Amino acid sequence: MKIMSSTELTTVNKQSINYKFNRTLDKEFISHLDPDGLSIVDIVLFQHNSDFADIAHHRCRVLAKFENTKEPVEVFLDIAQDTYDRLATLKDVVWKDAILAN
Repeated sequence: MKIMSSTELTTVNKQSINYKFNRTLDKEFISHLDPDGLSIVDIVLFQHNSDFADIAHHRCRVLAKFENTKEPVEVFLDIAQDTYDRLATLKDVVWKDAILAN
């Protein structure tokens, strides 16, 4: 499981659009993201379309944080494998917050 800020989610989505992946987020969806929010990402299909795709990628479920709501919005996004591997984990974020709080 990985964590992305809204800025990172927007950047990853642009990369997915540039790679012409099937599952991307539209501009309206992106416009509703909470600028200070974090989204949770997990893999649904590991190395999706690996037999046909030029770029290794995963189909991921994103629980996105929208403005003015506490409930996450679920969407699917194809993310390049190397990009997914570089995203922060929940453990990374919790550890960082614990260190900064002390």
